Amino acid sequence: MFEFVQWIDYCYGQDYIERQFAEELLPTEKLAVDSKKIREQASLLEEKEAEIEELRSQIAAMAEQYTAAKEQHIQQRHFAVAAETEFETRKRYIDIDLQEMGWRLIGVDADVQQEYLVEGMAGVAGQKGYVDYVLFGKDGLPLAVVEASATAAVRRICGVWLVPDAAATSSMGTAMVSVTTLPTQTAMASATTAPEAAGAAGGTATASGAD
Repeated sequence: MFEFVQWIDYCYGQDYIERQFAEELLPTEKLAVDSKKIREQASLLEEKEAEIEELRSQIAAMAEQYTAAKEQHIQQRHFAVAAETEFETRKRYIDIDLQEMGWRLIGVDADVQQEYLVEGMAGVAGQKGYVDYVLFGKDGLPLAVVEASATAAVRRICGVWLVPDAAATSSMGTAMVSVTTLPTQTAMASATTAPEAAGAAGGTATASGAD
């Protein structure tokens, strides 16, 4: 035992001092054992163990009860997600997330334009339409287009399209390349991690999203 304790001290002690075992230093007086107190403590431990077992039994019974109730409620009840319009989706999720990532939606220095007029909508030459968001780089050229959907209507909240370098013109409808769509619970749409990270050319952006 002495060697084991010395090894612990050697490995982990703050002020280790090498010592030798000296049997004469062992205490010789006998300690009185309080048998009554030991029995009392043992009895208390047994009571606590019994209480714990009783609580475990109650928890198991409640778990079985609630599980059965859950299955019954699933069959009897109906839960419907509140319908959101495309406008509500944009204001509640996309606007906020774009701003949190550093995009500016309002002001003289805004680098995001909403309801942006484009030509060549749906691949039809000369057909005009509007896209929900256009994200612009520091050079004033469009980096990406973001389209939102009503979350309750479809299982997608928005699509992100990159604008290739050679087609970064005002006629963006013919320049859009579909890159990705984000799930309904993904409340973020961006062309770069931050507008400051965008390159000088429009096609250098990357689409990203987070849950």
